[in-house]
Amino acid sequence: MMEREDWKLAYLEESFEELTCLSGKPETGVFLVKKKSDGKIYVKKYMDPRSAAACGRLRGLVNRNIAEIRDAAWNHEKGMVIEEFINGNTLAEQMEKDGLFEEERACNIIRDICSGLFAIHNMGMVHRDIKPENIMISNDGVVKIIDFGIIRLVKEGGTQDTVILGTAGYAAPEQFGFMQTDARADIYAVGALLNKLLTGNLPAQGLYSADPLCSIIRRCIEIDARNRFQTIQELKRTIETEAGRTGPRWKGAPVWQKAPRKNERQGRIGRIIRGIPGFRTRESRKNAAAAAGYAFLLIGGWGMVRQNSSSAGTFFLELIAVSLYLWAATLIAFNVADWDRRLYPVLLLPKKAALVVRIIVWVILFSLGVGLEDYVKYNLMGMESLH
Repeated sequence: MMEREDWKLAYLEESFEELTCLSGKPETGVFLVKKKSDGKIYVKKYMDPRSAAACGRLRGLVNRNIAEIRDAAWNHEKGMVIEEFINGNTLAEQMEKDGLFEEERACNIIRDICSGLFAIHNMGMVHRDIKPENIMISNDGVVKIIDFGIIRLVKEGGTQDTVILGTAGYAAPEQFGFMQTDARADIYAVGALLNKLLTGNLPAQGLYSADPLCSIIRRCIEIDARNRFQTIQELKRTIETEAGRTGPRWKGAPVWQKAPRKNERQGRIGRIIRGIPGFRTRESRKNAAAAAGYAFLLIGGWGMVRQNSSSAGTFFLELIAVSLYLWAATLIAFNVADWDRRLYPVLLLPKKAALVVRIIVWVILFSLGVGLEDYVKYNLMGMESLH
Protein backbone atom coordinates (compact mmCIF):
# COMPACT_ATOMS: atom_id res chain seq x y z
CA MET A 1 0.00 0.00 0.00
CA MET A 2 1.31 3.45 -0.96
CA GLU A 3 2.33 5.58 2.01
CA ARG A 4 0.53 8.89 2.52
CA GLU A 5 3.73 10.84 1.78
CA ASP A 6 4.29 9.00 -1.50
CA TRP A 7 0.65 9.51 -2.45
CA LYS A 8 0.86 13.26 -1.92
CA LEU A 9 4.08 13.47 -3.95
CA ALA A 10 2.60 11.47 -6.82
CA TYR A 11 -0.56 13.59 -6.75
CA LEU A 12 1.38 16.84 -7.12
CA GLU A 13 3.53 15.45 -9.90
CA GLU A 14 0.40 14.42 -11.78
CA SER A 15 -1.40 17.74 -11.17
CA PHE A 16 1.18 19.89 -12.95
CA GLU A 17 2.42 19.83 -16.51
CA GLU A 18 6.10 20.64 -16.95
CA LEU A 19 6.69 23.44 -19.47
CA THR A 20 10.45 23.89 -19.25
CA CYS A 21 13.41 23.10 -17.01
CA LEU A 22 14.71 26.34 -15.48
CA SER A 23 17.78 24.82 -13.85
CA GLY A 24 19.26 21.56 -12.65
CA LYS A 25 18.70 18.01 -13.85
CA PRO A 26 15.38 16.66 -15.18
CA GLU A 27 14.50 14.82 -11.95
CA THR A 28 16.14 17.09 -9.38
CA GLY A 29 15.87 20.61 -10.78
CA VAL A 30 13.56 23.61 -11.00
CA PHE A 31 10.72 23.64 -13.52
CA LEU A 32 8.18 26.06 -14.88
CA VAL A 33 4.87 24.20 -14.68
CA LYS A 34 1.20 24.71 -15.48
CA LYS A 35 -1.55 23.45 -13.21
CA LYS A 36 -3.76 21.20 -15.27
CA SER A 37 -6.99 22.15 -13.51
CA ASP A 38 -6.86 25.92 -14.10
CA GLY A 39 -3.89 26.61 -16.39
CA LYS A 40 -2.08 28.83 -13.87
CA ILE A 41 1.72 28.99 -13.99
CA TYR A 42 3.89 27.98 -11.01
CA VAL A 43 7.46 26.94 -10.24
CA LYS A 44 8.11 23.35 -9.17
CA LYS A 45 11.29 22.60 -7.23
CA TYR A 46 12.75 19.31 -6.11
CA MET A 47 14.80 19.44 -2.92
CA ASP A 48 15.93 17.59 0.18
CA PRO A 49 12.96 16.05 2.08
CA ARG A 50 13.80 18.00 5.26
CA SER A 51 13.82 21.30 3.37
CA ALA A 52 10.53 20.43 1.69
CA ALA A 53 9.03 19.65 5.10
CA ALA A 54 10.25 23.03 6.37
CA CYS A 55 8.78 24.74 3.31
CA GLY A 56 5.50 23.04 4.07
CA ARG A 57 5.28 25.15 7.23
CA LEU A 58 5.25 28.26 5.03
CA ARG A 59 2.25 27.04 3.05
CA GLY A 60 -0.55 29.55 3.39
CA LEU A 61 1.77 32.35 4.57
CA VAL A 62 0.89 35.46 2.60
CA ASN A 63 3.52 38.19 2.60
CA ARG A 64 4.15 40.80 -0.06
CA ASN A 65 7.88 40.13 -0.02
CA ILE A 66 7.89 36.31 -0.08
CA ALA A 67 7.16 34.04 -3.03
CA GLU A 68 4.11 32.12 -1.83
CA ILE A 69 4.47 28.40 -1.17
CA ARG A 70 1.36 26.84 -2.68
CA ASP A 71 2.04 23.24 -1.72
CA ALA A 72 4.76 20.84 -0.59
CA ALA A 73 5.22 17.08 -0.42
CA TRP A 74 8.04 14.72 0.50
CA ASN A 75 8.97 11.16 1.26
CA HIS A 76 12.14 9.59 2.65
CA GLU A 77 13.99 10.10 -0.68
CA LYS A 78 12.99 13.49 -2.10
CA GLY A 79 10.86 16.55 -1.60
CA MET A 80 8.88 18.83 -3.90
CA VAL A 81 7.62 22.38 -3.49
CA ILE A 82 5.15 24.29 -5.66
CA GLU A 83 5.99 27.99 -5.48
CA GLU A 84 4.44 31.16 -6.84
CA PHE A 85 5.77 32.15 -10.28
CA ILE A 86 7.12 35.70 -10.35
CA ASN A 87 7.46 37.48 -13.66
CA GLY A 88 10.54 39.67 -13.35
CA ASN A 89 14.30 39.59 -12.84
CA THR A 90 16.61 38.52 -10.05
CA LEU A 91 18.87 41.12 -8.46
CA ALA A 92 21.83 39.31 -10.04
CA GLU A 93 20.32 39.70 -13.51
CA GLN A 94 19.44 43.33 -12.91
CA MET A 95 22.93 44.20 -11.64
CA GLU A 96 24.51 42.53 -14.64
CA LYS A 97 22.30 44.63 -16.89
CA ASP A 98 22.27 48.01 -15.13
CA GLY A 99 25.17 48.13 -12.71
CA LEU A 100 25.27 49.34 -9.11
CA PHE A 101 22.39 50.66 -7.05
CA GLU A 102 22.20 54.08 -5.43
CA GLU A 103 21.99 54.14 -1.63
CA GLU A 104 18.28 54.91 -1.38
CA ARG A 105 17.26 52.24 -3.85
CA ALA A 106 19.50 49.66 -2.23
CA CYS A 107 18.02 50.52 1.19
CA ASN A 108 14.48 50.20 -0.15
CA ILE A 109 15.26 46.71 -1.41
CA ILE A 110 16.90 45.67 1.86
CA ARG A 111 13.95 47.00 3.88
CA ASP A 112 11.58 44.85 1.84
CA ILE A 113 13.82 41.81 2.27
CA CYS A 114 13.78 42.45 6.02
CA SER A 115 9.99 42.53 5.94
CA GLY A 116 9.89 39.15 4.24
CA LEU A 117 12.51 37.64 6.54
CA PHE A 118 10.58 38.89 9.59
CA ALA A 119 7.65 36.71 8.58
CA ILE A 120 9.97 33.72 8.10
CA HIS A 121 11.80 34.27 11.38
CA ASN A 122 8.52 34.77 13.19
CA MET A 123 7.69 31.16 12.28
CA GLY A 124 10.90 29.94 13.89
CA MET A 125 12.74 29.45 10.60
CA VAL A 126 15.86 30.76 8.86
CA HIS A 127 16.26 31.09 5.07
CA ARG A 128 20.07 30.56 4.98
CA ASP A 129 20.53 31.47 1.31
CA ILE A 130 19.86 35.19 0.85
CA LYS A 131 21.82 36.31 -2.22
CA PRO A 132 21.16 38.28 -5.46
CA GLU A 133 20.05 35.14 -7.30
CA ASN A 134 17.36 34.47 -4.69
CA ILE A 135 15.78 37.93 -4.67
CA MET A 136 13.32 38.72 -7.43
CA ILE A 137 12.05 42.12 -8.54
CA SER A 138 8.68 41.61 -10.18
CA ASN A 139 7.70 43.59 -13.26
CA ASP A 140 5.57 45.82 -11.03
CA GLY A 141 8.54 46.58 -8.77
CA VAL A 142 7.82 44.27 -5.81
CA VAL A 143 10.77 42.66 -4.01
CA LYS A 144 10.29 38.92 -3.44
CA ILE A 145 12.41 36.37 -1.57
CA ILE A 146 12.51 33.09 -3.50
CA ASP A 147 14.17 29.65 -3.32
CA PHE A 148 13.67 28.04 0.08
CA GLY A 149 15.82 25.04 -0.84
CA ILE A 150 17.92 25.09 2.35
CA ILE A 151 15.48 26.72 4.77
CA ARG A 152 15.47 25.12 8.21
CA LEU A 153 13.77 25.26 11.58
CA VAL A 154 15.72 26.81 14.44
CA LYS A 155 16.14 24.06 17.01
CA GLU A 156 16.23 25.22 20.59
CA GLY A 157 19.32 23.96 22.38
CA GLY A 158 21.09 22.85 19.17
CA THR A 159 24.83 23.40 18.90
CA GLN A 160 25.31 23.33 15.14
CA ASP A 161 23.54 22.63 11.83
CA THR A 162 23.32 18.98 10.82
CA VAL A 163 24.25 19.74 7.21
CA ILE A 164 26.71 22.42 6.08
CA LEU A 165 25.01 24.49 3.37
CA GLY A 166 25.08 28.02 1.99
CA THR A 167 26.66 30.26 -0.62
CA ALA A 168 30.24 31.36 0.03
CA GLY A 169 30.45 35.08 0.73
CA TYR A 170 26.83 35.30 1.88
CA ALA A 171 26.67 32.37 4.29
CA ALA A 172 27.46 33.22 7.91
CA PRO A 173 30.40 31.41 9.57
CA GLU A 174 28.02 29.34 11.69
CA GLN A 175 26.62 27.75 8.51
CA PHE A 176 29.94 25.97 8.10
CA GLY A 177 29.69 23.91 11.27
CA PHE A 178 30.75 26.38 13.97
CA MET A 179 27.36 26.62 15.67
CA GLN A 180 23.64 26.43 14.99
CA THR A 181 22.16 28.96 12.57
CA ASP A 182 19.36 31.27 13.60
CA ALA A 183 17.93 34.57 12.37
CA ARG A 184 21.35 36.21 12.70
CA ALA A 185 22.67 34.06 9.84
CA ASP A 186 20.18 35.78 7.51
CA ILE A 187 21.26 39.15 8.93
CA TYR A 188 24.85 38.33 7.93
CA ALA A 189 23.69 37.53 4.38
CA VAL A 190 21.62 40.73 4.15
CA GLY A 191 24.68 42.78 5.09
CA ALA A 192 26.75 41.05 2.42
CA LEU A 193 23.95 41.60 -0.09
CA LEU A 194 23.72 45.32 0.72
CA ASN A 195 27.46 45.65 0.14
CA LYS A 196 27.09 43.81 -3.18
CA LEU A 197 24.33 46.16 -4.35
CA LEU A 198 26.41 49.25 -3.52
CA THR A 199 29.88 48.13 -4.66
CA GLY A 200 29.47 45.08 -6.86
CA ASN A 201 31.72 43.20 -4.41
CA LEU A 202 31.37 40.95 -1.42
CA PRO A 203 32.62 42.53 1.82
CA ALA A 204 35.86 40.52 1.71
CA GLN A 205 36.60 42.00 -1.73
CA GLY A 206 35.91 45.60 -0.77
CA LEU A 207 33.68 47.19 1.84
CA TYR A 208 31.40 50.13 1.05
CA SER A 209 33.13 53.17 2.57
CA ALA A 210 30.41 55.74 3.24
CA ASP A 211 28.69 55.86 6.60
CA PRO A 212 26.18 55.12 7.98
CA LEU A 213 25.69 52.17 5.60
CA CYS A 214 29.30 51.08 6.03
CA SER A 215 28.81 50.77 9.78
CA ILE A 216 25.53 48.91 9.27
CA ILE A 217 27.17 46.43 6.89
CA ARG A 218 30.10 45.90 9.24
CA ARG A 219 27.78 45.11 12.12
CA CYS A 220 25.79 42.67 9.99
CA ILE A 221 28.89 40.69 9.01
CA GLU A 222 30.53 40.40 12.41
CA ILE A 223 32.11 36.95 12.80
CA ASP A 224 30.57 36.56 16.26
CA ALA A 225 26.79 36.46 15.83
CA ARG A 226 26.39 38.13 19.25
CA ASN A 227 27.91 41.32 17.82
CA ARG A 228 25.48 41.55 14.89
CA PHE A 229 22.00 43.01 14.88
CA GLN A 230 20.07 40.51 16.96
CA THR A 231 16.79 40.67 15.04
CA ILE A 232 15.82 41.51 11.49
CA GLN A 233 13.47 44.20 12.86
CA GLU A 234 16.41 45.92 14.56
CA LEU A 235 18.32 45.96 11.27
CA LYS A 236 15.32 47.34 9.39
CA ARG A 237 14.73 50.10 11.97
CA THR A 238 18.41 51.07 11.88
CA ILE A 239 18.35 51.40 8.09
CA GLU A 240 15.18 53.49 8.27
CA THR A 241 16.55 55.87 10.91
CA GLU A 242 20.32 56.05 10.39
CA ALA A 243 20.39 55.78 6.62
CA GLY A 244 18.36 58.99 6.50
CA ARG A 245 15.74 58.07 3.95
CA THR A 246 14.26 61.27 2.58
CA GLY A 247 11.82 61.81 -0.22
CA PRO A 248 9.35 59.43 -1.87
CA ARG A 249 9.89 55.73 -2.41
CA TRP A 250 10.67 56.04 -6.15
CA LYS A 251 7.01 55.66 -7.05
CA GLY A 252 6.33 55.13 -10.70
CA ALA A 253 9.78 53.71 -11.49
CA PRO A 254 11.36 50.29 -10.95
CA VAL A 255 13.65 50.14 -7.93
CA TRP A 256 16.49 48.91 -10.16
CA GLN A 257 16.43 51.93 -12.50
CA LYS A 258 20.01 52.99 -13.20
CA ALA A 259 21.11 56.50 -12.20
CA PRO A 260 22.46 58.90 -14.84
CA ARG A 261 26.18 58.49 -15.51
CA LYS A 262 26.91 62.03 -14.32
CA ASN A 263 25.32 61.30 -10.96
CA GLU A 264 27.27 58.05 -10.69
CA ARG A 265 30.56 59.86 -11.23
CA GLN A 266 29.63 62.55 -8.72
CA GLY A 267 28.64 59.86 -6.21
CA ARG A 268 31.98 58.04 -6.54
CA ILE A 269 33.95 61.29 -6.22
CA GLY A 270 31.89 62.26 -3.19
CA ARG A 271 32.57 58.92 -1.48
CA ILE A 272 36.32 59.32 -2.09
CA ILE A 273 36.33 62.84 -0.63
CA ARG A 274 34.30 61.69 2.39
CA GLY A 275 37.00 59.12 3.08
CA ILE A 276 39.69 61.80 3.64
CA PRO A 277 40.00 63.11 7.22
CA GLY A 278 38.99 66.75 7.39
CA PHE A 279 36.67 66.39 4.40
CA ARG A 280 34.34 63.79 5.87
CA THR A 281 31.93 66.57 6.78
CA ARG A 282 30.86 69.70 4.93
CA GLU A 283 31.98 72.05 7.70
CA SER A 284 34.06 74.85 6.20
CA ARG A 285 36.37 75.21 9.22
CA LYS A 286 37.31 71.55 9.23
CA ASN A 287 37.79 71.52 5.46
CA ALA A 288 40.06 74.59 5.59
CA ALA A 289 42.11 73.20 8.49
CA ALA A 290 42.53 69.90 6.68
CA ALA A 291 43.63 71.62 3.47
CA ALA A 292 46.21 73.64 5.42
CA GLY A 293 47.46 70.52 7.20
CA TYR A 294 47.90 68.55 4.01
CA ALA A 295 49.67 71.51 2.39
CA PHE A 296 52.06 71.68 5.38
CA LEU A 297 52.84 67.97 5.03
CA LEU A 298 53.60 68.35 1.35
CA ILE A 299 55.71 71.51 1.66
CA GLY A 300 57.49 70.37 4.85
CA GLY A 301 58.17 66.94 3.43
CA TRP A 302 59.59 68.36 0.23
CA GLY A 303 61.85 70.64 2.25
CA MET A 304 63.21 67.68 4.22
CA VAL A 305 63.91 65.77 1.02
CA ARG A 306 65.87 68.65 -0.49
CA GLN A 307 67.78 69.34 2.74
CA ASN A 308 68.96 65.77 3.18
CA SER A 309 69.95 65.04 -0.41
CA SER A 310 73.43 65.36 -1.84
CA SER A 311 73.06 63.16 -4.91
CA ALA A 312 70.43 61.44 -7.01
CA GLY A 313 70.77 58.32 -4.87
CA THR A 314 70.35 60.07 -1.52
CA PHE A 315 67.50 62.16 -2.97
CA PHE A 316 65.63 58.98 -3.95
CA LEU A 317 66.22 57.26 -0.59
CA GLU A 318 65.28 60.38 1.39
CA LEU A 319 62.10 60.69 -0.67
CA ILE A 320 61.18 57.11 0.28
CA ALA A 321 62.01 57.80 3.95
CA VAL A 322 59.84 60.93 4.13
CA SER A 323 57.05 59.18 2.24
CA LEU A 324 57.08 56.44 4.86
CA TYR A 325 57.36 58.26 8.20
CA LEU A 326 55.55 61.47 7.27
CA TRP A 327 53.04 60.86 4.51
CA ALA A 328 52.21 57.13 4.59
CA ALA A 329 52.25 56.92 8.40
CA THR A 330 49.97 59.97 8.66
CA LEU A 331 47.53 58.59 6.12
CA ILE A 332 47.45 55.24 7.92
CA ALA A 333 47.01 56.84 11.35
CA PHE A 334 44.11 59.01 10.21
CA ASN A 335 42.55 56.16 8.25
CA VAL A 336 42.43 58.03 4.95
CA ALA A 337 39.86 56.60 2.51
CA ASP A 338 38.72 54.28 5.34
CA TRP A 339 41.39 51.79 4.32
CA ASP A 340 40.68 49.54 7.29
CA ARG A 341 37.15 49.01 5.92
CA ARG A 342 38.47 47.89 2.55
CA LEU A 343 41.47 45.70 3.36
CA TYR A 344 40.77 42.04 4.04
CA PRO A 345 40.88 40.67 6.73
CA VAL A 346 41.08 43.94 8.71
CA LEU A 347 37.56 44.89 7.56
CA LEU A 348 36.16 41.89 9.47
CA LEU A 349 37.68 42.97 12.78
CA PRO A 350 35.79 44.88 15.50
CA LYS A 351 36.52 48.61 15.61
CA LYS A 352 38.85 48.37 18.62
CA ALA A 353 40.88 45.59 17.01
CA ALA A 354 41.08 47.54 13.75
CA LEU A 355 42.38 50.55 15.71
CA VAL A 356 45.15 48.39 17.19
CA VAL A 357 46.10 47.26 13.67
CA ARG A 358 46.26 50.89 12.53
CA ILE A 359 48.58 51.78 15.42
CA ILE A 360 50.85 48.82 14.69
CA VAL A 361 51.07 49.67 10.99
CA TRP A 362 51.79 53.31 11.85
CA VAL A 363 54.64 52.32 14.20
CA ILE A 364 56.14 50.04 11.53
CA LEU A 365 55.99 52.65 8.77
CA PHE A 366 57.27 55.44 11.01
CA SER A 367 60.17 53.32 12.26
CA LEU A 368 61.15 52.21 8.76
CA GLY A 369 61.06 55.80 7.49
CA VAL A 370 63.11 57.22 10.38
CA GLY A 371 65.62 54.37 10.15
CA LEU A 372 66.08 54.93 6.42
CA GLU A 373 66.53 58.68 6.91
CA ASP A 374 69.17 58.07 9.61
CA TYR A 375 70.98 55.78 7.19
CA VAL A 376 70.94 58.49 4.51
CA LYS A 377 72.08 61.26 6.83
CA TYR A 378 74.74 59.48 8.89
CA ASN A 379 75.98 56.73 6.59
CA LEU A 380 75.68 58.18 3.12
CA MET A 381 75.99 61.92 3.75
CA GLY A 382 78.42 61.66 6.69
CA MET A 383 76.49 63.86 9.10
CA GLU A 384 77.42 63.63 12.75
CA SER A 385 74.89 62.12 15.11
CA LEU A 386 73.70 64.27 18.01
CA HIS A 387 73.70 61.25 20.35
